[in-house]
Amino acid sequence: MTSLQAEHTTEPPPVDATTHVIAVVGIPLVSAAPSADGWFLSDFYLFNHLFRGLGKSQLWYTGIEPDTLVEKYGEFVHGSPFEPRRVVLDRDQRPHDIVVRPETTLRDDFLKGFRAILKEKWHVGDRILILAFAHGEPETFGLMVGFDELRREPVRLFPGDIRTTVAEAELEAWPHITLFSTSCYSGGWVQTSILRDDGNVSMTSAMTAAPSDSVSESQPRSVSGRFAGSMFTSAVVGQLLREADLPQRPAPDELRSYQKLVADIKFTLFNEIDVRFPTEPTFRAQGERWQDSFRHRSGFDPSLYQERYESLRLVPASDLRPFGDRSRPLDKITNAEVKA
Repeated sequence: MTSLQAEHTTEPPPVDATTHVIAVVGIPLVSAAPSADGWFLSDFYLFNHLFRGLGKSQLWYTGIEPDTLVEKYGEFVHGSPFEPRRVVLDRDQRPHDIVVRPETTLRDDFLKGFRAILKEKWHVGDRILILAFAHGEPETFGLMVGFDELRREPVRLFPGDIRTTVAEAELEAWPHITLFSTSCYSGGWVQTSILRDDGNVSMTSAMTAAPSDSVSESQPRSVSGRFAGSMFTSAVVGQLLREADLPQRPAPDELRSYQKLVADIKFTLFNEIDVRFPTEPTFRAQGERWQDSFRHRSGFDPSLYQERYESLRLVPASDLRPFGDRSRPLDKITNAEVKA
């Protein structure tokens, strides 16, 4: 395993006044149930709520109308079944800035949107945040975004698609790009040489839920059978919200560096969310700026994220076992213990 400074770490996605946010969730309707792959959608809609209206521009791509999800499944929640969770999509909590495209063209439409940001909206000094929520595959590290009806197989988004799109835009400088992904094997986007220059220097930043050789983890199944987002997103958002506990104008020694934030997120994953968390999140820093503070990079008052998060409706805990007693199978829990 490489050192902390080199690869294996993570941080909340940076969003500031110069950021262009572009996100895609690749889960098809056939597997979108909260009891199946709906946890990717829970991540997608949580970030959509937290980031809505921030930065210079935003594009949020999906192959499923939010109304269809609500009509079919009622609600999507986010968080651990052992704690109260938040409703990120239901009849009252619906986004109005979603771009819905057919599964057959979802990847290509996403890349068109990315290209449009580069050619029409980006200026030197701007940042681009790419959020990708989809199944990943080993070796090629492709993210399954859409479905090819003729070939009867998923359409994949590869690291090379990002590099090619940037190259075709013929910009005066390489843009600052951060990728955030909860996909299996997404650490391959950290390690691939495709997103490094001739000197093997990183051309992007990347925050990923799993190494290149491992699957990522959703939250555990609740008593009602739902998977409510990923553990990785819960840890990252948790640290994003904890920034609000700092003074409005903190002293320099009160600001957390990336490296300290990394340690805090890992502690959350391994000690608060699940002591058996099996994978090592990965990160790559563009420019090796490890000592910058998160608040300096974000440019927004962290209390804004806290207010938005707390505005989401609460759903009671589903599994009432204490933290140290979570090995008991769900089928052994009595009805009296079930709240949701």
